[in-house]
Amino acid sequence: GNISFDNKGTGLMIDRESINTMIYGNTAFGNKQDGLTLFESDCNIIASNHLLNNKKAGVRIRNSIDLGMFYNHVEGNKKAGVAAYTVDLLSNAAQETRDFDLDPFHEVGAASIVGNTFTQNGTGIYAEPINSLLIKENKFIEQSPRLARGDWFRNNPDLL
Repeated sequence: GNISFDNKGTGLMIDRESINTMIYGNTAFGNKQDGLTLFESDCNIIASNHLLNNKKAGVRIRNSIDLGMFYNHVEGNKKAGVAAYTVDLLSNAAQETRDFDLDPFHEVGAASIVGNTFTQNGTGIYAEPINSLLIKENKFIEQSPRLARGDWFRNNPDLL
């Protein structure tokens, strides 16, 4: 039941080995980056949130597995409603001070996106690259022609 708005960064952040967390019933809007960001955090549930009018994605998921995103309202975000991807942080200059022995990561991503409503985002769902993605019973309202983007959708053309 938190409200996070007009922040210079992300509204809500789950970062680096934050596991078994339920992000439930929050509102994040008008943030300069994402409404909700999950980096290297597995086994989390994102449910019944309202993520709107953020400058980047409604929800950004990086290098995280076993994520469930259920019954959220994601609308008016400048980039994607959901951006799910993996990246090799070892070659990322922004991560050069990170101690990967104490703070490891796995370049793998998997999420279930079920029963959400996506309205007027830059793209509904962006996934590139990601290992596994379940998309079921979502509503896309005024989202056309960009329901989904990324290599994952080009390789699975009958998905939507």
